[in-house]
Amino acid sequence: MRRDTITIGARYVYPVEGPPVRDGCLTIQQGRIAWVGPAKERRGDLDLGNVAIVPGFVNAHTHLELEPLSRPGQPAGEQEDEVSWLRKVVDQRRSGTEKSQRAAVARNVKASIEAGTTFLADTTTAGLSWGPIAEAPLRAVVFAELIGLQRDRGLEASDSAWRWLGSIRPETQVAACARPGLSPHAPYSTAGWLYHKAVASRMPLST
Repeated sequence: MRRDTITIGARYVYPVEGPPVRDGCLTIQQGRIAWVGPAKERRGDLDLGNVAIVPGFVNAHTHLELEPLSRPGQPAGEQEDEVSWLRKVVDQRRSGTEKSQRAAVARNVKASIEAGTTFLADTTTAGLSWGPIAEAPLRAVVFAELIGLQRDRGLEASDSAWRWLGSIRPETQVAACARPGLSPHAPYSTAGWLYHKAVASRMPLST
């Protein structure tokens, strides 16, 4: 066996572009999948047994700096109207410190990886989640949130976002497999000029 090549077998292998392969295996060569097929066609180096090998999961909308919002004693699955839920989100953001938010990011990055996530898109306050994401074995886009209908609030969010963007060294992006982006929150919460500025930046966008 070459040191840069390994063939792994499992009860099921999910190749994406075709049906699941029962008693399948895949060959990884220099960090990339080079072959997928039935185990009878290739001798495996490692048999994982009764498991399924699946593609890495993608979480396309995260807010890693937030904590769970369930209230003590709330029954599992209980419905809550959206306005009440949004007020809780706003209250948590306003009451949280940068230290507590960074701790939440670290916990949520760890939980994402343990759940099989290999790519995520995180919307964060002025790039607050960039550090832990850049250091993690993930591909990612980190969106600085732009919010504010009033000009003062919009300028504050814009200035914070661009300061963060200016602090990122290009070599860090390459090493981290992560890209920065901008996220005008929504038309009901973000002024039009912020949208125009974000679009003109030609960066990845989310809204």
